[in-house]
Amino acid sequence: MAPRRGLSRFFETTFLGGATSSQLREFVVDWLKLPEVSTNQAPAKNDCALDITITDYRFGQAIAGDPFIFAFWRPMVKLSCRVREIRSGDVITTISITHKMSWAEYWKRICSWRFVLFPTSAATRTDMAQLVGEGLLQILGRLKVAL
Repeated sequence: MAPRRGLSRFFETTFLGGATSSQLREFVVDWLKLPEVSTNQAPAKNDCALDITITDYRFGQAIAGDPFIFAFWRPMVKLSCRVREIRSGDVITTISITHKMSWAEYWKRICSWRFVLFPTSAATRTDMAQLVGEGLLQILGRLKVAL
């Protein structure tokens, strides 16, 4: 899990349903269910390790001000994947993706009465888990082509 960067992290309200960085890490572990490298005592010649990092994430927000100052950002996760040989440590390939909530879903969320009355993140824990899962599927699809 990489530390968050960018100004949006200061404006996001995560106290009413947004996932924390540790929960995002748990989503990755739950989705993949792969053994850790340290548990493999005697790696075979062709054994590879899959290193996945969430390099950035946003919960999504909409800010309106007076006069006519608006800021919108959709929920998003950036994932980076590195495949390396366990024995030598050589990197075989690296893949990075950015996966965002669709504009239609985002507008549906921020135009709801719940969001207007109780300004919170546009994405819930479940939404962030889904974004992480869809991002991991994109990475695995690209790995299938790359390898």
